[in-house]
Amino acid sequence: MVSRRARALIPKSSYYFGPPPSDSAYGTQPVGQIGLHHPREILRVERDYTGGELIQFAPIYPLELEGRITPTQFLESINDMNELLISAHSLRRSFLDNMLAVFTLQLSRLLLTPHYDKASALTAAPLLM
Repeated sequence: MVSRRARALIPKSSYYFGPPPSDSAYGTQPVGQIGLHHPREILRVERDYTGGELIQFAPIYPLELEGRITPTQFLESINDMNELLISAHSLRRSFLDNMLAVFTLQLSRLLLTPHYDKASALTAAPLLM
């Protein structure tokens, strides 16, 4: 007797270890509404280490997105996220945020959100399928 494992309603992120399983949502038509329903699958976009320690995503088009978005749309989205990450790690903004926090005895953190936190929150929005 072979037990078949039921798929979770909320998908978990995992690394790519070969082709997607036969019961995956890849290759099927999109269903649901973005922001209202959970995604059926989570797609990992690898980091790009060519810039050294600069945090950015690799602009390699995943095959799982075929038929959902074009390679151009994917590249534009990745470039936008990479720009936000570069902005988040700006030395000038970090210096200003930290100096303001020091001079106000960290009370500015109660009223103002640091630039890094704002920019990081924008890049954390998932690409829903």
